[in-house]
Amino acid sequence: MTAEEAVEILLVHRGAVDAGWIEQALREGELRHRLTVVSNDAEALAWLRRPGAPDEATLPATILLGLAWSDIPASASEPDLLAELIADEGLGAIPVVVVAAASEAVHGASAAAGLALDRLLAHEITPALLARSIRYAIERRRAELLEVERQKNEQAINRVRFVGAVMAEVTRSLDLKTALSGMARVLVPRLGDAAIIDLVQDDGRLLPFAQAGHGGSLPVIDPAGSGAVHDPVLLAISQRSSVWLTELDIDTADERHRVLLEQAAARALFVTPLVARGQAIGAISYVFSRSAPADTESRRLAEEVASSAALAIDNMRLFEQAQRAIRGRDELLAIVSHDLRNPINVMSLAVSTLEQPDAAPRAQTVPRMKRALKRMEHLIDDLLDVARVDAGTLTVELSPLPIGPVLDELHEQWRPLCAEKDIALGKDYAPEALGVVQLDRHRVLQVLSNLIGNAIKFTPAGGSVRIGADLLGPWVKVSVADTGPGIAPENLPHVFDRFWQNERRTDGLGLGLAIAQGIVLAHGGSIHVESTLGAGTTFWFTLRRVGE
Repeated sequence: MTAEEAVEILLVHRGAVDAGWIEQALREGELRHRLTVVSNDAEALAWLRRPGAPDEATLPATILLGLAWSDIPASASEPDLLAELIADEGLGAIPVVVVAAASEAVHGASAAAGLALDRLLAHEITPALLARSIRYAIERRRAELLEVERQKNEQAINRVRFVGAVMAEVTRSLDLKTALSGMARVLVPRLGDAAIIDLVQDDGRLLPFAQAGHGGSLPVIDPAGSGAVHDPVLLAISQRSSVWLTELDIDTADERHRVLLEQAAARALFVTPLVARGQAIGAISYVFSRSAPADTESRRLAEEVASSAALAIDNMRLFEQAQRAIRGRDELLAIVSHDLRNPINVMSLAVSTLEQPDAAPRAQTVPRMKRALKRMEHLIDDLLDVARVDAGTLTVELSPLPIGPVLDELHEQWRPLCAEKDIALGKDYAPEALGVVQLDRHRVLQVLSNLIGNAIKFTPAGGSVRIGADLLGPWVKVSVADTGPGIAPENLPHVFDRFWQNERRTDGLGLGLAIAQGIVLAHGGSIHVESTLGAGTTFWFTLRRVGE
């Protein structure tokens, strides 16, 4: 404040101090000023809220507030209008100097008096003291505001540094699990006693991908599960907004948070969704067991972290998908080259044979050529089908048809081959009880032929293959079970992957089950596998019943 500046002063005398004496003291002092005098809080509020105010050009540099013992509220619930306004955003920067009519009033409980930087006794005021008090109040308030601004800047810098540290961990490795594990470790204990990062999988389930500060393991969230609708993580993802949950109750919690309560003694939970390209791709959960629950600033920081990390995580997943696509292309080229070589070799030998003048071998050669051509056609059809599945362009022509006759037809079609291999082909269904389903007959036959053909290949002589079907709510559940060697548990998650083959198989591209899955999904159903080593394997899928 320079000597040339005129200080804007608002005097609220409240009838407690002599306004004329204050005006005279100001005139006699060295302080250049412009004085506005009002008698009570209501007039002060009207002046501060006048058209065009408040802003930096119209706010007073200080308020002189008269205070008498009668001004002190009898209880904390009674209003103090001026204090309320001064505490409002934008007015808290105004310094207040209380001018008390009596010494005992200086120590009163008025909320407005509590905002004062300086307090003067009216009968002790001199022009010099009043000017000095006003200058001091203004400068101290400026210093306080500068300190507040410095602290805000420091907090902003710390936030940027923290978010930067989180992003450094996320981008440190191209392996998503490694990157998220590092990220979770940085989040603890700054934002919670434990942090859990869940990502949405292709099948819609939520998989706990990384965690820190929490030693146990958490179950996967299945949105179709009975308690999923109450899960705060799913709620945050579905609403794309943070969820704050306190007073977790072990008796009412879903399975996932019951595990948390038991292992980490969680008493509060804060969940921020991970949203990228308009899609919720996961969530970060902060668990509080020992520390106080997150304050507003910490929650904002957690949401900023989620916003920044989501894009990086999404980019990493896109990178992984691109890498898988490249590997798939390379595998495709290698496998197709290998599998086409055999029928091409057969055709090459057959052509050489036909070129010989002796016609006797010709009768044996033509059937071999036909089988080789059929094999190549089958490989090409599989490649086209899997390409349609990957592109999402596989279409089915649904018609309402009874499923029983379709299963009977397959039973009759495969029974001779089973008899030849000494395998019993059984039926576990009542055709008339299954009713009518929506299906593309050709495509469903393709699925079942693939499942039955695989079952026969893996079932030893003396074993059995059974075609089954029964009702499952609005669906018909169709199954193919065998008594073969079974599939190892670690291989079960991969049976529908492209190019995956059981180690015992030596033919085919390994596309049949991937195509079968695509066909079933195009029907709106789902396909599953259950297997026990040494006891056999069961594949089953669902088709929707007409009218359900």
